[in-house]
Amino acid sequence: MIARAALVLAAALPAIAAEPATESARVDALFAAYDKPDSPGCAVGVIRDGRFVLAKGYGMASLEQRAPISPSTVMDPGSLAKQFTAAAVALLATQGKLSLDDDVRRFVPELPVHSAPIRLRHLLRHTSGLRDYPALFALQGVDPSGPVTEMQALAMLSRQRSLNFTPGTEHLYNNSGYFLLALVVKRASGRPFAQFMRESFFVPLGMTRTRVVDDASVSIPGRSLTYAPVEGGGWRIAVSATQTVGDGGILTTIEDLLAWDANFYTGKVGGARFLEIMNAPGTLDVGTRIAYGAGQFVRDYRGLRIVEHGGDAPGLTAYMARFPDQRLTAMCLCNLPNFGTIDVVHRIADIYLEKAIASRKQVELILRGAPPPLELGAYTGVYRSRANEMAWRVSVAGGKLQVDSPPTPQALAPEDGDRFSVAGASVRSTIAFDVDASRSTPRSFTLAREGRTPEVFDRVEEAAPSSAADLAQYAGLYYSDEIEGVLKLRADEGALHATNLDTTMKPAYRDGFSGSGTRLRFDRDGEGRIVAVWAAVGYNRGVRYRRIAAAAP
Repeated sequence: MIARAALVLAAALPAIAAEPATESARVDALFAAYDKPDSPGCAVGVIRDGRFVLAKGYGMASLEQRAPISPSTVMDPGSLAKQFTAAAVALLATQGKLSLDDDVRRFVPELPVHSAPIRLRHLLRHTSGLRDYPALFALQGVDPSGPVTEMQALAMLSRQRSLNFTPGTEHLYNNSGYFLLALVVKRASGRPFAQFMRESFFVPLGMTRTRVVDDASVSIPGRSLTYAPVEGGGWRIAVSATQTVGDGGILTTIEDLLAWDANFYTGKVGGARFLEIMNAPGTLDVGTRIAYGAGQFVRDYRGLRIVEHGGDAPGLTAYMARFPDQRLTAMCLCNLPNFGTIDVVHRIADIYLEKAIASRKQVELILRGAPPPLELGAYTGVYRSRANEMAWRVSVAGGKLQVDSPPTPQALAPEDGDRFSVAGASVRSTIAFDVDASRSTPRSFTLAREGRTPEVFDRVEEAAPSSAADLAQYAGLYYSDEIEGVLKLRADEGALHATNLDTTMKPAYRDGFSGSGTRLRFDRDGEGRIVAVWAAVGYNRGVRYRRIAAAAP
């Protein structure tokens, strides 16, 4: 193992309280595979009662320089930045410079007028219905991790005449809202977003190494590189060059997050009203509670109140979870992708909160229910989401039901009747099948995830094109005014290839294709001819492209 200076922190870091060695060793085990000089890794912190009880680094901040990760390493936490943007909006609200009920067009008049106003609270809680701007650029064939500027992102959103849903009626995570909120902060305060954050939060809280960054090429002392695995072994540098902020664009350290966490108890910056805005769970316009508040999920974890958020981007993952009633926070900043930081941070919390939470055995007993009333095979088939065209296959494996939802299959455990719990989900999730009167086959299922709008999946026909001629009918050129781009589809070897997106999609259901995070659903006219396609990427529910040519050149 590499030497860890984090075991005895520098004088600038508050003293570490004594903790049983077994807790630290159990955390070490979670990161053992990355705690070596030829691997990127993670910086980890656990705060109890305002002091670090654990602060360590595992793996390398720079493989090239053999520089180890430590609690002082400057790292990119991805979408954890949304918590910082929400704090800026909350602070301006307490200062009377804006209201959460303001129409976003008060500050961003470039946006189109929709059937219902998009208010700032809708942006904070992901209930705006806005399409996700990085996914829109992906549909245009532009790498969203590339040099997308504020002007380009705003222009893209200004062209969107349609929304995913009416503002305030649903919750659907997207990056556009927080990008716009950073712009609102700039225009409401009269200061650049980076300057506002520095003067309002980072300097007062003593967060000396935290900053807003809108230029990935800037050299920053102590900054970690970010990495992605190479097929066959090894690592390559993975860099996001985007120049937008609000939904991302923050650099910070485990050390600085101690001060950030403390402010949620003291209100040193912002006061009581600020804390009220930040810690309150959100609601839909009809009053239904959702789990997302202001840049934070506010929900229950194994019987305890938890306030949490994370982030990921090319070459990085991060998560921060606060248990306010126990005054404990666990956090993890990693310079490698797909690490599963949600699960890891929850497991760290389990270690330090064993006496406060129900045992896993008790949880398993609660979830264990009677066998389902139908034969398992009756539930199997392909189901399509009404919300985003995502196709999920329900199958049987090892005598149990599983749902093949991206990125990996998840087991379904019976609860009662036709309802199942989703094993391994980051939040409490259930699937309830709607079975027809004959009790022979489900017509649909409803996915309910804690604090989110329920999502209905309809059973669809598993009709894949049976010949090259059948598949060729989907090929051609399609154009979208909102994207200002052409979708080029070519049929070959049992799949559709979106040549300008470098994406291959295979049949998922009749007139539906999916692959590499992209979903296509084709529209036909009264005579059965294909006239348009709905293309969805990421959090977007689909952008309509009209057909302009029957075959791509």
